[in-house]
Amino acid sequence: MLAHAHLVDLIEEHLTGAPAVAGGQVGRFRTRAVSAEAPQAVNVRLGRSLPQPLAGYGAPVDYDTQLVVECLGRARGSADTDAAAGQVLQDAHSRLAAHAAALDAAGFSITLAPSLQWSQDDVDERIGVVVAIYNVQHRAASLTLETLS
Repeated sequence: MLAHAHLVDLIEEHLTGAPAVAGGQVGRFRTRAVSAEAPQAVNVRLGRSLPQPLAGYGAPVDYDTQLVVECLGRARGSADTDAAAGQVLQDAHSRLAAHAAALDAAGFSITLAPSLQWSQDDVDERIGVVVAIYNVQHRAASLTLETLS
């Protein structure tokens, strides 16, 4: 398995573990649509992944990879969309922080200081969105790009 796919698998696993963040509405590489029955959702995907220079042919590759965690929250009544999405972000971030040691043991060192960007859904103005971009350092085999811990 590619190291990058393994990273997304682990993040999805940690976010959906009991009690699941966003009521279990956690997906990967999905559209932003949130059903009317689901007030929250999380979308996990990869962003840019930059390799460090190789030490030589066949040497492991050290990557700095962006993990994009898109947090969506539907505002109810007169509630603020930023607050609705912010609650999902707090839940997801807390879960990642709680599992940082497990990620590290699997070979993925996550920096718990994400860059954040707020917006609203393009289709449904009652859905607030916070995109959190985490930096993850990890190592992969240069010849296969598989995870090395």
